[in-house]
Amino acid sequence: MALQIQVTFPKYGFTASNAYLRVSNLRIDDSNAGWIVTFNLKCYFSANAKNNGKKPIEEEYHTFPYSVSSSNQDQYNTVKQAYQYLKTLSQYSSATDV
Repeated sequence: MALQIQVTFPKYGFTASNAYLRVSNLRIDDSNAGWIVTFNLKCYFSANAKNNGKKPIEEEYHTFPYSVSSSNQDQYNTVKQAYQYLKTLSQYSSATDV
């Protein structure tokens, strides 16, 4: 599971037309505000670059709330929830699942 989208890297001066976004280091923590999910998002130039062992171009850190009281069975797939959360953000709203 991953996302694919065009990403521009202004500090490097290029655009990756099929950047490959992969969730990693996901964990669920209890905080003062309730349960939260934290994860890293690794951005590779492409799926081929990732599969060939290349390092990510950039990494981002994300956090979103985690409901322990939802009756939705998808709540237990936190990786899927992370990708769904990313697609709610304007910069990833047009990303496709791969």
